[in-house]
Amino acid sequence: MKSIKRLMKWSGFFIAALALSAAHSSSGTEGAQQSVVDSAVTALTELSSAPEFKKHINQARGLLIVPSVMKSGGGNGVMLSRVSGSRKWSYPAFYSVSSSSYGLQANKSGNAIVLMIMNDNAMDILLSGTARAGKEVSIAAGSAADAGVDVLQFPVMSMAEPDSLTVTGATISVLKKWNQEYYGRMVSVTDILVDHQVQIAGADSLRRAVAGTLSR
Repeated sequence: MKSIKRLMKWSGFFIAALALSAAHSSSGTEGAQQSVVDSAVTALTELSSAPEFKKHINQARGLLIVPSVMKSGGGNGVMLSRVSGSRKWSYPAFYSVSSSSYGLQANKSGNAIVLMIMNDNAMDILLSGTARAGKEVSIAAGSAADAGVDVLQFPVMSMAEPDSLTVTGATISVLKKWNQEYYGRMVSVTDILVDHQVQIAGADSLRRAVAGTLSR
């Protein structure tokens, strides 16, 4: 009888562990989404000391970080928005950047790029779901920024060929399924980036990294 009770006890622990594992998995804190979030931290850390990036980051409304852009198939990334009137940033929303041609020299591991959204108009267009870089939103290299440009692009130099990376002509689209899987429920980019209705521990390091790029 004791053996049966002991078996039932350990069976209960095993079932509970499986349930916790399933819940953790469904929260999206593992897998492809978390990998992009973690890679975004690395890319941003390498770029954050670049003079041109530091020059503009305090005026940015948002950042779209794409850790690996391949010439043949584009790449997935995360967008964060600046919380108005503070140094805080939203939790990330997932976007894809896709085009048949990027005008870049893709290497085996891909190229990292950060897009800095400079005004509310560009942010509103990107929140709508899909935008064409260079058409719906104007885009320029961060080193050649002009007043009125919607988006500045910054290649992460250790992850790209200098002056070879551009997403002009690329389509930027919301990854609805990825957002749903990561946060474990139906959630829009407005819920994430504007209304701040979600939070997840797996993205806290990314939010801290973005906040750390702001000058005092």
